[in-house]
Amino acid sequence: MAIPGVDVGEVLGAGTFGTVHRGRHRFLGIDVAVKFIDPSPLGAAGPGQLLQEAQLMARLDHPNLLRVFDAGVLERQLYLVCEFMDGGSCADLRGVTAEGATLLSWQLLSGLQALHAARILHRDIKPANCLKRTDARIKLADLGLAMDVAASGDAARETAGTIPFMAPELFDNPPRYTPASDLYALGMTLACFVLEEMPFPRGTLREVMPWIRNGPRPRIGDYRPDLPPPLTALVTRMIAPQADVRPQTATQALGELTATMPAAPPADRDREEGEPSIGPWIVGDSVYSSSNWDGRAVTHYRTGAPGRLMHLKRDAPLAAATTMVLDAAERASQLDDAFVVPVLDWGLADDRVYVVTAPWGHTLLDLVRARGPFDEASALRFGRDLAQALASIHGRGLVYQNLDPGSAVISPDARSAYLSWPIYCVPAGESSARRILVPRYAAPEALNGSAATIETAVDMFGLGAVLLFLLTGLAPPRGEGAMVAFIRAQSPDVTAATASFVGELLDFAPERRPSADTALARLGALLARLTDR
Repeated sequence: MAIPGVDVGEVLGAGTFGTVHRGRHRFLGIDVAVKFIDPSPLGAAGPGQLLQEAQLMARLDHPNLLRVFDAGVLERQLYLVCEFMDGGSCADLRGVTAEGATLLSWQLLSGLQALHAARILHRDIKPANCLKRTDARIKLADLGLAMDVAASGDAARETAGTIPFMAPELFDNPPRYTPASDLYALGMTLACFVLEEMPFPRGTLREVMPWIRNGPRPRIGDYRPDLPPPLTALVTRMIAPQADVRPQTATQALGELTATMPAAPPADRDREEGEPSIGPWIVGDSVYSSSNWDGRAVTHYRTGAPGRLMHLKRDAPLAAATTMVLDAAERASQLDDAFVVPVLDWGLADDRVYVVTAPWGHTLLDLVRARGPFDEASALRFGRDLAQALASIHGRGLVYQNLDPGSAVISPDARSAYLSWPIYCVPAGESSARRILVPRYAAPEALNGSAATIETAVDMFGLGAVLLFLLTGLAPPRGEGAMVAFIRAQSPDVTAATASFVGELLDFAPERRPSADTALARLGALLARLTDR
């Protein structure tokens, strides 16, 4: 079957619902895994129901969650194009070393933490759904049975999962899916990895059910006395039949696991041969590329914390601005706002500047291009978040100066928006010689050079440009005109009040644009009137 932009190769595996092939993405130049799924066993709802997996995976950006690049339906068969994991599945992984068990547990709990932060329950964690790479990275995969807690509907009343890994409360009527039930499945998975034999009895559901309800769990410490006691205790609690005995969140479990992590890397592991690293960051997959930046997923060498490292390319347009970027990164690291992605680290590597931030998800630009304009309430809600971030930045005497749909990102649960790349912040009144902009969304005074300094008004134009893009999918038209008429011609369902406010933000005269504090209040009022809350 031909997939646009992908050469499909040999079969890597097959199951009840389809096959997984190795492939090569022609445009990205990388190996991928292509998953073909036959929806016929699910009846008429097949493709639509199964596309949920792609939609959930696409919302997530974490080093320990499998990435999806594309999805679609061809001849009623669903396909997913995912990253290729060269180590295959962990279905047969047994008896891992003590050090390996700790690192593996940390990675899977970190991935599950990100999944739960996005209000998604996996519901089918098991060794076969954990994929590994030859560089020791492991990722949770296969969200085919996952449940979006915010929109669970009938899914919350259906029993789903793989029986040996399902917590006892999932056999109640109705089943009780919670983060603790995912942690049970992960605990059983970890027990499989550290033991030589399965941690549960075999047999039919009728035969196994008494054990599931309250049977004796394996005494892991007896079989693996070499494991760190905190890890043994954690896995033992995770597989407890009683939900209240288990950790209630992945964050709690990670905190307990911290006791098993060495305070510093072993002396003989300063750097594994061939392991790419920059500063304290182990460099992973490519996640972004532009004329200036090479973006990579990274994990902190000692703590395993995830991040995104942006490394300035050689001969990049910004190559001469190294000092400016380093100064801005240090300045941005002092920002502390819920709607600004934190800057974690910065420096030079190979004589090129790098900046590490917390991970971030998909941009508003990507989302609108993929699914079309947002409804008015969602656009106002995201605009309010960005106005909050700008109010905080402006309160520190800074200008973000590069606000556009590509710099605003969605939160994991798709309920909030963030400013993703705050390293171009400059003090208000800075010389325009330090200006950074995206021409399609830049304020007129920044484009035509009429302003000698960089002022907060450019951010307010950027906020208007983002709101316009969310509502219409278009960049601001060049030239003064009737903005209300333009917006409502493109999106007739947008109210005149919202269209008028966006027009104020996009005013050609910077002195007439509202401040961030005013915009925050106005957006809150518009949203309250529209949603009656």
